[in-house]
Amino acid sequence: MKPIRSRLLSLVLAVCLVLAAAAPVSAQTVYAVQPAGSVLETLMDVPILGNILRFFAGEDEQEPATSEDAQTSEDAATAEDAATSEDAATSEDATPEDADRTQSVTAESWPDSWMIGAVSPKGKYPAGDLQAERQLTVSSPLWASVSVGNSAVQVSNREETNFGDLVADAMSYAAASSTVWQQNTELYGLPLVSLVDGASFLTTVPTGTTLDESNLGEYLEDETLSLVVITGDKLNDILNMALAGTSSAQNENYGAFFQVSGLRFTYQTTDGDFQVREAWLAGENGETPVDLHGQTTRLALVLPSDLLEACGLDTEEYTDYFAPADTQAATLGENGTEETWQPAEDLLTLHGALLDLPKTCDAGTLALLLGRQGTSGRILPVTAGNYTVTLQTDGKVTNCVVVVYVDGVQMRGTLDGNGLLTIQGLSAGSHTIRLAEGGTAWYVSSVTALGSQGGVQISVGALPEGTVTEPLPTPTPAPTAPPTQTVTAEGETETDTPTPTPTPTPAVSQTATPTPAPARTAAPVDDPTAGTIIGVTPAPTVTPTPTPSATPEATLSPEEQQKAEEAQEMSSRLPLYVGIGVLAAGAAVVAFVLIRRRMEEKPRSRRKYKSKRR
Repeated sequence: MKPIRSRLLSLVLAVCLVLAAAAPVSAQTVYAVQPAGSVLETLMDVPILGNILRFFAGEDEQEPATSEDAQTSEDAATAEDAATSEDAATSEDATPEDADRTQSVTAESWPDSWMIGAVSPKGKYPAGDLQAERQLTVSSPLWASVSVGNSAVQVSNREETNFGDLVADAMSYAAASSTVWQQNTELYGLPLVSLVDGASFLTTVPTGTTLDESNLGEYLEDETLSLVVITGDKLNDILNMALAGTSSAQNENYGAFFQVSGLRFTYQTTDGDFQVREAWLAGENGETPVDLHGQTTRLALVLPSDLLEACGLDTEEYTDYFAPADTQAATLGENGTEETWQPAEDLLTLHGALLDLPKTCDAGTLALLLGRQGTSGRILPVTAGNYTVTLQTDGKVTNCVVVVYVDGVQMRGTLDGNGLLTIQGLSAGSHTIRLAEGGTAWYVSSVTALGSQGGVQISVGALPEGTVTEPLPTPTPAPTAPPTQTVTAEGETETDTPTPTPTPTPAVSQTATPTPAPARTAAPVDDPTAGTIIGVTPAPTVTPTPTPSATPEATLSPEEQQKAEEAQEMSSRLPLYVGIGVLAAGAAVVAFVLIRRRMEEKPRSRRKYKSKRR
């Protein structure tokens, strides 16, 4: 029996050597016959041969799953499916209002620049020049109302504007500079918040206007100011009252929308009802959250006196620090009778607070306050985010890049074939858009959807002279695929060089070139990358790129190239004839086992037969 066992062991070792030293075959031939791995998997399914191959490959034979394992898998699948279905139902059934409640708004949602203009609780005021004149020159429009077609939209009644920020900041500086604030120790150290209703703003202040006592009444209503101390829950009630009239001009609270200073808050809409979500106070060390549903937060509030009753602040519970017992001084006539009444000199007013900014505010901060062309993010919905603006031009210039100025910062927009100017990446809120420095300004906003996609589109007409355009960027050519090498059945190597893709020629609109003017003007100095100036220099002529000649070699399609790569990878795997050899070896092993059993049975029967005869 030892020779037989030795022969069997030698046969198994020979099979292993054949598997290890098999030469690769042509990749194309293998791919044409069967995909990689299918031969070995087929041999694994053979009852006896599969066990032998799995034994030498080190793979355990799969055991049938027990009823306990099946139950465990079924339970896991059921639990997972149930969780997935529940999550999907929750997400699908959630309303937009419910989705708003899941968002997390933190102090880092907007930059700290919104606090510029807020009054430090322990600062020294007045901080400006007490001898300065009471006049302010406006370098950018102070937005209150916007013309849209033949109608006007009072944007100060619906959202934060730069005019509202300026006036509210002026109220805070005037209050902190007053003797009342400085002489009351109970006020010293409290956060100072100022609110002014949107209805107090009459119309937009044009660029270059100098505001003084003679013309300020055309743009802003005047009213005395009041100062009270409130808690966070009362602030919540006041803000919600002001938000109630935002949705409709027919609402009795329309116009009560507050412009604010020293405060930032977010709101959400639920079933058409505007409600404050969260609020933060400005401080020396950053923002601090407001307890909107409790009394742990205390703050000093400045607002027009005619709003005390509407806000529920006209009761004995609230003391108006700006309304002393003798608020007025009598002016006597020649006969000793009282003829007129005038406000006392120390009584603060809305107009006085704004005009006194050069006296109550330092020069650096004043320049920042007057330089705002857009909003600073003090009042925004919880879903606020970056948005895209579209402005409709007259269509005489198309298919080019346009340099625009957003709040004085240079950006780039794109003009399509229909003359639609698209500007992307604007921060939430309102902005001032110009197509030329010092030119016409347009008001755009994500809150009132002015100038934004899906909202009211603004028509700017013809591009103003001085608008800078640039050619559309040339598309980057696609990289050329490297040559691929394949091995034929005869062992020869062939190289396939793909045909280079021709560079597409940019389309040039017939309307892309404006009517050239007789004079040529250089591009602005502050914009070295500027190209053509509209109305002055004609657009450059684009020369079509010649198409390269085709390569005589055969070109592989992407599908054929992928198949060749897969076939080349499969060439290093188990060749077909090795599988056939393994199958033959397995058959020989089976035949050997059967013959051996036959040989073992015959001698036994023969020895038993002889022993009986003896």
